[in-house]
Amino acid sequence: MTRIMIFKCMKSALLILVTFIAFTGLISNLYGFDNPYIGEKIPRSLHSIISLDLNEVTLEQALKEISEKGGFELNYNRNRIPLDNRVTVVTSETKAIEALAVVLDQSDAGLHFTEEGQIVVVPSSVKDNKGSITGKISDAENEEALLGASIELLGYRRGAVSDIQGTFIIPDVNPGAYNLKIRCIGYETKILENVQIGDSETANLDVPLVRQPIQLKEIVVTPGTFAIMESETSVRQSLTREDIETVSQLGEDIYRAVNRLPGIASNDYSSQLRIRGGEHNEILVLLDGMELYEPFHVKDVNDGLISIIDAEAVEGIDLMTGGFTADYGNRLSGVFNIKTKKPNQKIKSYSLGASLMNLRFMTEGTFKDNKGNWFLSARRGYLDIVLKLMGEDEAPSPKYYDILGKIERQLNSRQTLSLSVLHADDEMSESDERGLYNFASSYGNSYAWLTLKSLISTRLYVHSIFSVGQIIKNKDGFDRFSVERFPSKFEMSEKRKFDMAGIKQDWQYELTDNIYLKWGAEYKSFSSECGYDSYQALSEYDQSGFNIYDSISTHITADVDGYAVSGYLSNRFKILDPVAIELGIRYDKSSYSKDEDVSPRANGMFKLGPKTFLRWGWGKFYQPQAIHELDAVDGVATYGRSELSEHWTAGFEHTLPKGIQLRVEAYHKEYSRLRPSYRNWEKGIELVPEVEYERIEVVLDSRIAKGLEIFAKKDVGGKFSFSASYALAYADEEIDHINFREGTTPIPYNRSTPSPNDQRHTIGWDMNYRPGDDWTLNVSWSYHSGWPYTGYIARHVDDTTGNYYTIENTRYNALNFPAYHKLNLRATKRFNTKKGQYKLFLELINLYNHDNIYNYNLESFTVDRNGVPHLGYEEEHWFHLLPSIGLSWNGNF
Repeated sequence: MTRIMIFKCMKSALLILVTFIAFTGLISNLYGFDNPYIGEKIPRSLHSIISLDLNEVTLEQALKEISEKGGFELNYNRNRIPLDNRVTVVTSETKAIEALAVVLDQSDAGLHFTEEGQIVVVPSSVKDNKGSITGKISDAENEEALLGASIELLGYRRGAVSDIQGTFIIPDVNPGAYNLKIRCIGYETKILENVQIGDSETANLDVPLVRQPIQLKEIVVTPGTFAIMESETSVRQSLTREDIETVSQLGEDIYRAVNRLPGIASNDYSSQLRIRGGEHNEILVLLDGMELYEPFHVKDVNDGLISIIDAEAVEGIDLMTGGFTADYGNRLSGVFNIKTKKPNQKIKSYSLGASLMNLRFMTEGTFKDNKGNWFLSARRGYLDIVLKLMGEDEAPSPKYYDILGKIERQLNSRQTLSLSVLHADDEMSESDERGLYNFASSYGNSYAWLTLKSLISTRLYVHSIFSVGQIIKNKDGFDRFSVERFPSKFEMSEKRKFDMAGIKQDWQYELTDNIYLKWGAEYKSFSSECGYDSYQALSEYDQSGFNIYDSISTHITADVDGYAVSGYLSNRFKILDPVAIELGIRYDKSSYSKDEDVSPRANGMFKLGPKTFLRWGWGKFYQPQAIHELDAVDGVATYGRSELSEHWTAGFEHTLPKGIQLRVEAYHKEYSRLRPSYRNWEKGIELVPEVEYERIEVVLDSRIAKGLEIFAKKDVGGKFSFSASYALAYADEEIDHINFREGTTPIPYNRSTPSPNDQRHTIGWDMNYRPGDDWTLNVSWSYHSGWPYTGYIARHVDDTTGNYYTIENTRYNALNFPAYHKLNLRATKRFNTKKGQYKLFLELINLYNHDNIYNYNLESFTVDRNGVPHLGYEEEHWFHLLPSIGLSWNGNF
């Protein structure tokens, strides 16, 4: 899919979406979704139908009668509401909210609705007068001020962080009753309920926190760990749920939302992440403990345009960029550990959304008195529909959908059983009217797994998973010189099917308060079917047209069964109070590739103070070639040995006085035992890259990646928040030699060269502005040094063969594209109505329309009258200015 076609497709999708949103707004007006009251959210219980016959009763008696019949609670300050006033109300089959309006009008009072659904009775004169919440957070034992405690206004996007004196302030708070959550690492979390704010009043709170030493199992010993949307008090969040919802991320993709964290490389056309100089397949992806293989849609475009996981279904993510512990294996670079939502409400909730890329639906709820819960998420991409409406019948037509569901039931006080299902399906086709070109592909990704969580005792926990999965890939295509002339430029057919079944069990045992043991084992059985056939014509162009001088044919059939066994043991222990160390060892065996690997790991944490930590990690990380990743498209019918990377990592983390979180990390990775890498000279995006003339085999001796990363974040719940990062990185590889597809003599290399995704300098920042509880504005900027590429040169030949020029390649990856940078803007508006919450966003990607180049396509070669050669190139770009818009609705029933 070319850049122009993608851009045209996005513009048409935008027009369709604007029409959809306008229609939704019309329906909203027709059904009276506007809120006539101050405040934000009106609970559905206020629309309950009730009957009253009250004559000259006190306001307090009337409010009690209405709330009991309507099934809701009212909050008010006795000192500010005339509860002894006498009121009369006689109604029959009337909404509760209308009955409230009658009695409150007789008492000079009104209603205020908080964002989390509380109903507050306030004096009419205080509706527009805001107050504030201030206070001091201290240690309950010695009364010392606590720096860096977070104070959150529950149900709102508001809060604060205590300063060096332990004080905080939350300004501009509407009158009403609020619940506050106060958290501080190393202390018990405290909830303050029903904090009353009156007209222009300031609530002054003195909050002592009780010490709660972090359990050994909760201590983070792995440097390079980013907690995303997590709720545990033992970790600092790198990205909150609000960050994920408000940053620019085409397609509302969880992968794209994290790609500005330090150590991450990505591009506009792909959701794939590359960690610290590694490749995208070097990341272990887990969903509730289940390993996912190739979890992306539209995989023919840059290995995956969008992930198969809906961000709305995600509760939290642990992203590990190096030095991870022994319970994670079979990957060279990192871990992307996703945890799905767990509904915690007694009512059902629904969510609908439409954006530039897809339509989505999600529902969740509980059953059996909250002993069970469930959710279901579904998405449908509609780029294929957009292209049909555009009349682009010859353009690539991607079509995809995914479904994720989970049901969980508490069996007893110590055991929970859940069943999860994930299915994703893709189809794409492209052809021309003359029949010269045709391409079609389809993919299937299916998983089902049972999870049993067992708390054997207060110190022993067991996590068991029984899983099955299947991946299907079908791909066919041809390209011909002309309708009449055969053979084709190329013809290819690829059929793959991969089945797996496995059992996995992890044990965690707190032997003492200072010794924490982890061990586990996993067995997987595999069955892989692979068939690949291709024909490629090697041709040259002269005055008579294309002339074929040779051809390449590939035929591979490989049906392989096998298994993989793994086990690990690790011991985390404390040395005095400030030091925690984890030592582990891992064993992995793959029968089909004949690999048996032992991986030692070591990690540690040193607490320099309550807000300062040092972390370090070392380990060996093996990655076998997956059974479904046989390089059949490049004529390889056997599996290579497992590859090895050795990590040395160290990190420093500190919280500065004004709530700024600062992280500095350094890493060094050495790769060895490398298998040949199959690539293309040019960086263009091809649907069938293996049949291109510039296909090469790069035989590597080793790779090295090293760097320094700095990350800072401030979000204290005020109007402004920001995050910023910088990374200095080196990613180089030692190449032994390069083989060309057409079988010419290999090129000896024996030198170091930048890796394909080497980006020396990377800078990113995000800034959020919240003018109110219902608005969020996000501005983000990203920059990185240009990636390396291989160019062309014209070489003059004057020998016995003649006097002429030839076009040759430069040294491999010797040149660099211009630096990549772009500015994104996103505005998010929330509308709370009696039917639920609407959320509308508008974003502009690459706001200043910068030309970010990803390829130079050689178009022409001329020699001027002075004998000087000139090469003509066509620039291929990542996204230019691209607008995007989306609308979602969330409601409870």
